[in-house]
Amino acid sequence: MKRAILILSYSGSCKEHSVDLAYMHQWNPGSNDIPTFEIRHDSKGVLCEALITKEFRFDLTPLISDDETEFVLTAKLNDGETYSEIFE
Repeated sequence: MKRAILILSYSGSCKEHSVDLAYMHQWNPGSNDIPTFEIRHDSKGVLCEALITKEFRFDLTPLISDDETEFVLTAKLNDGETYSEIFE
């Protein structure tokens, strides 16, 4: 099984937040681009003062073929910047 284990920190505690991992489809089908995933955090419109650190596990097996050895992880940060890193 190919699994992504992410430890994320975010402000919260007033309401349960949801965190999902979205597979981003390639813009150029058939290209050799490595799979790209985006972390999606839904605060339910409420940001609280507590800092929550939580572990999330995602099964990537159905989305990554056996010959793939790396993937890209992106996330939109609070300051408007985009985090992007390649993992093996």
